[in-house]
Amino acid sequence: NYKNEYNIKSPFSIIFDNPNDMECKGKLILRGFPHEYNNSYHKSQYISSNLQYNENNMIDWCLALDNVYYGNDIIDKNKKIVFRAELGVIIIPGNFFNYLTNNYFKEYQETKICNRSYFDLIGEQYDYYYCSKEIDIKKFNGINFELKDINFNFSMTNNELFYEYNNKYYFLMISKNYKNQYYFFGSSIMKKYNFVFDES
Repeated sequence: NYKNEYNIKSPFSIIFDNPNDMECKGKLILRGFPHEYNNSYHKSQYISSNLQYNENNMIDWCLALDNVYYGNDIIDKNKKIVFRAELGVIIIPGNFFNYLTNNYFKEYQETKICNRSYFDLIGEQYDYYYCSKEIDIKKFNGINFELKDINFNFSMTNNELFYEYNNKYYFLMISKNYKNQYYFFGSSIMKKYNFVFDES
């Protein structure tokens, strides 16, 4: 419990120096809302996350997620978003990853433009895609996360979800396993939107 061990009072926020850069340099701002220390912010510019139970029945920073859209199609609903600032990717459930496989990546897999691969990390296997420069990322529809409680949508475009490195494109959504029913938001989306973590 961060409050007891470190005596850090909420709210706190993470502000990235350069939201358009893959590097995750920034500032951890403690004991205050953004508009209290920077008058260029307004309350309407940031989203508050509260402590809730995560998939392991542990207290975590979460938001209730109503619908996930690929283009205009609802692909998933009634899930939770868990925040992991240390991740440079978004971890999505297996059913959504497979939907993207069938509705976008499949034709590129068949022509060997894209490859589905995996890596192991702390006893978990994660699937991901990497592609040659021949891929047409403009054909990838945007993804929207709808949160009705706060009347807000998080949107991620094709340019934000494909990262070019060493003459390849890496898709920044990965899948842990079929059992995972949560969405883990990493720095790729936290750099785009201003979040405040508020225990109260």
